[in-house]
Amino acid sequence: MAELWATHDGLLHAWRLGYRKVELEFDCRQVVDILKCDSLDLIDSAVVTLVHKLLRRQWEVRIRHVRCEANSVTDKLAKLMRGQPRTTSIS
Repeated sequence: MAELWATHDGLLHAWRLGYRKVELEFDCRQVVDILKCDSLDLIDSAVVTLVHKLLRRQWEVRIRHVRCEANSVTDKLAKLMRGQPRTTSIS
């Protein structure tokens, strides 16, 4: 769920900044499958609905799966932030 909320926030931010070509990479195959799923009837989640609404906007969003090793920076940040309040920043 955390990855889906981060995806929502990131997409919304990218849209507001005017980006119209975005590439999302996930090391979690389940998240990729959820985001690429055409039938929202199978997924009962508010965040999934919100992300899919963003994906249907007039822009190009590519979603792909990458191995954990290829996503090492994100993995390290996630481990550092685990258990920290949302307002905490890493310097």
